[in-house]
Amino acid sequence: MEVSVIINCHNSEKYLKKTIISVLDQTYKDFELIIFDNNSKDSTEEIVNTFKDSRIKYFSTDTKYNLGKARELAVKKAKNCWISFIDSDDLWLSNKLYDQVEYIKKNSEVGLVYSDYIYINENDIELKKKSYTEYYKSLTIEKLIKKNFICFSSIIFNREKIKSNNTFNEILKNSEDFDLILKIAKYESLGFIKKKLVKYRIHQNNLTKFQTKRSYSEWQYLVYKYSKNHLEIKKMIKKKYKLENFKNKFKKILKYH
Repeated sequence: MEVSVIINCHNSEKYLKKTIISVLDQTYKDFELIIFDNNSKDSTEEIVNTFKDSRIKYFSTDTKYNLGKARELAVKKAKNCWISFIDSDDLWLSNKLYDQVEYIKKNSEVGLVYSDYIYINENDIELKKKSYTEYYKSLTIEKLIKKNFICFSSIIFNREKIKSNNTFNEILKNSEDFDLILKIAKYESLGFIKKKLVKYRIHQNNLTKFQTKRSYSEWQYLVYKYSKNHLEIKKMIKKKYKLENFKNKFKKILKYH
């Protein structure tokens, strides 16, 4: 089973080398590594060029895109149906891909497999911060709408099971990964590996990203989008929110169809 691994990056020189090494050091070797450079102005390309591995494919853009658009462009470069993303500041444990491929071989019906993870700081030191992924190992779309505990760098998914023309929603800047997970969960089962296979890095840049008004508005938009034809989500959300307000607030930030 061949896998396409994707690293999307923009000015990622601080952690990129360690991230690439963690992918190349996988015990499972049958993969391609796509590094999609979203108009970086730092030494990202020079760092990539220090690696002499035929599995690495480097692409760069002359324009800075929303992360949703950049991820979609990266997926179009992938040759395999099973795809795994790792953010340019995160790390994989060496058995990450092996354990997931073995899980898929035994559970061929799944559309996406995710794992538990470890929090680390800017200096690679593990943080005493609990991951709640294990408590949501039997995730449904109703649970996900309330709270997404899946670390995106831990997933592997089958793009052939996505019932949409696009893998990612190109208008989303902060929640494109959440939208993908919901898109798969709507029709397919999700698989969980009760192992910490990823080191998820906490630093000021990613904390700031998820504390913006836009992030909250994108979440509101996704709740509105996935509740339209889903009675259980409608019932759940209706107790606390007016769904139409979600749509109107999001429209103030950007136009969408």
